[in-house]
Amino acid sequence: MTLELDGTFVLIALLVPACLLVAVGTSPRWFVRSMGKHALWRLRDDLVDDTLAARLDPEHPAVRELTARVEWALGEARSFDLVHLFVWSRARRRIPPETLRKLEAIPRLTGLPVDQAERISAYRTRYRNVAIRTILLSSWVGILVVFRYGVRAALEALRRRARDNSFIGVVRTATDEVASETTIGRSAREFVTDKGPDEKYAALV
Repeated sequence: MTLELDGTFVLIALLVPACLLVAVGTSPRWFVRSMGKHALWRLRDDLVDDTLAARLDPEHPAVRELTARVEWALGEARSFDLVHLFVWSRARRRIPPETLRKLEAIPRLTGLPVDQAERISAYRTRYRNVAIRTILLSSWVGILVVFRYGVRAALEALRRRARDNSFIGVVRTATDEVASETTIGRSAREFVTDKGPDEKYAALV
């Protein structure tokens, strides 16, 4: 008994696993970016709600800059990955120190009431954390770096019987450690802080 296979069947048999391999290989890129954009939209909604409810002064440079930065990030979400981080790090070395200081300038919180200053500080931290996690977790290289710290974070959470010992909590803790304890993490922190609508708001600082 012989089994005859036509060309279409063989082609499908080859394409299905190839497509699955591509989907698995690129899943961090599209999945993490999608989650990151969702978090940025929520941040933008909270910012707008606070300005409409007069919890934040919409005319203050820090509020305007942060709103513009989040909107910029939503439109430029593709730039939050390790490739752009590497290119930016290389290009940054050739920028004169004086120019760097101007680009890194972020509007100060002077002139805001204490509660509004604290709110903006919290939003800035939230933005930075979302952007850094998107950079680190949108590629398998970044995931491996985070995984190294994730094992330690998971063991520590179990040892302390921490409340936030869920998978999301462990990933959050691990990415925070990577952002502060590794070169790639510190570069990502500088990247998400420096990248943004700098020229438009440089005069407001």
